[in-house]
Amino acid sequence: MTAMVGPAGAASKPPAANPNRPPGVSETSSGAADRPAWVARVFAPYDIRGPKIRLGIIWFGIELGCLALGRFALGITFGLVAGVAGMQVAREWRRSGWQPSRLVSGSGALAIPVAAAFGVALVGATCLAIAAAAVVVPLFRTRRRRRTPLLGAAGTTVRCGLFAGLCGAMPVLVYRTNPAAAVVLVLLVSAYEMGDFVNGSEAAGAFAGPLAGMICVGVVAFAIGVVVTLFEVEPFNSATHAWVVGGLVAVLCPLSQIGASLVLPRAGAWAPALRRLDSYLLTGPAWLWLLWNFIA
Repeated sequence: MTAMVGPAGAASKPPAANPNRPPGVSETSSGAADRPAWVARVFAPYDIRGPKIRLGIIWFGIELGCLALGRFALGITFGLVAGVAGMQVAREWRRSGWQPSRLVSGSGALAIPVAAAFGVALVGATCLAIAAAAVVVPLFRTRRRRRTPLLGAAGTTVRCGLFAGLCGAMPVLVYRTNPAAAVVLVLLVSAYEMGDFVNGSEAAGAFAGPLAGMICVGVVAFAIGVVVTLFEVEPFNSATHAWVVGGLVAVLCPLSQIGASLVLPRAGAWAPALRRLDSYLLTGPAWLWLLWNFIA
């Protein structure tokens, strides 16, 4: 979906103006102007405005609360965040000259985690429904309102809603397979995000944050392995399983963030709800595959 026909007139827009930043934030304040082009494309600059650490702690508490309440609470909570993420991503693409449907993107992204609470089959059906709606909705636009080819608008809509929804669905699907596995996934992902943000927001290089996040994941995974050895905690049969999962999460979390950057028109586009979920993009499917085939 990356290779699409460009919107009409997009080439005539000056590239210097970046509409993807929130009002009042300059290019130099995000640090994007000093970075190589490939780094700026895949590594989002750290947004340190506001009480980010406190918000992260609150979100972690909400995740744990939803894990205690069950898969439906988890699906609704992650669905709401994914719905906001879908609309934010669609807004950024519209600012870049494309015409995704914000309604389809937002509602589709919300529906996928909720569907995940009922099963994998309903998730697949929901994804197909999003793709169908993305194709149908542009047909109702008049020719005057069409700035993007129909397939380009449909593809961008799917890009906006589908990946945000799948990010939110992953913890729910893991919970359906094994609740303890979902707790482990949330703990490891949260450890990575804590180390990544705390160290990366103060570092000059692009790799200091991810490396710190990997170290934090290693510490938490080692602790989980010790607990498994002493108390035989499900779904692990040995401490080695916990350490393997920790290594997998440590590698896939930064790759998941890069994947989320490629969903956006540029890595620095303002989509904080997507950034709240992006670490689950690849870690969730990998954890599910291990549970279905080797561990559970």
